[in-house]
Amino acid sequence: MMTATANEILSGYTMDYTSQVHFAMRADGKWFTRFQNRSIYGYRWGAWRETVAPESERFLSRTGRKARLPK
Repeated sequence: MMTATANEILSGYTMDYTSQVHFAMRADGKWFTRFQNRSIYGYRWGAWRETVAPESERFLSRTGRKARLPK
């Protein structure tokens, strides 16, 4: 089982593979998520929003990137 470090981005996809999803955990243990959506201007990432921990991290992969999460 993979455990995320603080601010590390984990990446996955929606069930129909039309959108990409990022999860990140802040140093205090709160989880955040954001989605990549398609608009008329192309693909763009939404804002980070607080969420619950991902149910299963086995479908997520490490991106090697760090997130700047809200306070």
